[in-house]
Amino acid sequence: MSRIVPGRLRAWVGVFLVAAVSACGDDDVMAPENPSIAGHWSGSAMLSTVRFEATFTHVGETVGGTGQFNSPYGSGPFTISGTVRGQDVDLILVSEEFGMTTYDGRFTGANTIEGDLRNPDISLKIERDD
Repeated sequence: MSRIVPGRLRAWVGVFLVAAVSACGDDDVMAPENPSIAGHWSGSAMLSTVRFEATFTHVGETVGGTGQFNSPYGSGPFTISGTVRGQDVDLILVSEEFGMTTYDGRFTGANTIEGDLRNPDISLKIERDD
């Protein structure tokens, strides 16, 4: 497991701070009691100069997957592990370039998750594409 390095932490903060400023759209459907995160999710900001994409798998409470981020701060792939318990989402994102960060979120709609990256706390909203 990677440890968080201050320079890498600032890079993750930059990537997700910009992404958190925008929303992909509205989700008018309430979150189901036990939603699935399986599928492709994304978010973008700054006229799409920052792009976050992830494809999640979901079996039982276990989540896995991979993602890609593109931003003026850096770009690259990351891996995902974590859990979904009811509407609560707890993820670990690991990038070779930036190290590890965590995301604690909650389904706020059938296709929307809102939450916070930790260390430091930054709000981030993602939405399902499919």
